[in-house]
Amino acid sequence: MGYAYKWAGDIGDGRLRVCYGRGFEDGLQTDHEPMDDMDFVGMSWDILQKGDRFLYAQSFLAANILNPLTFQQGGNIQHSGATYMDKIAGLNYFVAGGWSRTDPNSNQLLLGSTDSEDGYHAHVGLRYDIDPAGLKLGAEWNYGSKNWIGMTPGHDDLYESKIAARGNVYEVYGIYDLPMGEAISKYADTFMRLGYQRYEYDYHGSNDYFDNPYNLDDNENSFDIRKANQIYLTLEATF
Repeated sequence: MGYAYKWAGDIGDGRLRVCYGRGFEDGLQTDHEPMDDMDFVGMSWDILQKGDRFLYAQSFLAANILNPLTFQQGGNIQHSGATYMDKIAGLNYFVAGGWSRTDPNSNQLLLGSTDSEDGYHAHVGLRYDIDPAGLKLGAEWNYGSKNWIGMTPGHDDLYESKIAARGNVYEVYGIYDLPMGEAISKYADTFMRLGYQRYEYDYHGSNDYFDNPYNLDDNENSFDIRKANQIYLTLEATF
């Protein structure tokens, strides 16, 4: 459900949405120890939007997370984040931050611990649009702390979700707008994107909710990937 509004003085528009879902229902079976239902509740808030200016925040709770290996319920995960983006002439920029917290159930583990753990994330980016050439050039950097949980299991990064990385990720890219979108629809946008990503992991288990995120420098015998490079080329169309 949601509610849309306008700020006074034509500052801009806003929208507030709330959602609820059930990811696991224990049902009426009686041949096993009863389990708590796994629920999700969240808030998504477009605080202010006008033109290229956009201020956004979200917060959600995932309750009674189920460990897929042990089929035990580890506990709850809280997650909150905020983003501000704007444009000055042809320069687009954004800054974003996130916070995650695990609250394990009694005698259960989240992030390899029975204690509550906090994680954080930072993400900044710049992009310059060269409109006459249909070209956009951008660069981004993001960092995740030891206990950061990105909650991005549906990511579409070819290698691994950079937003969930516990460590640094650097990215540079170029976008070329193909002059064919309007031939399909006036709402269409067709472009090619060429980019390079550099992953530098500091801690084990990026995007893992249960395992201990140990420092990779303290465990030289682990099989973890410490650094990775990726070059990608995509053709994308929206309509």
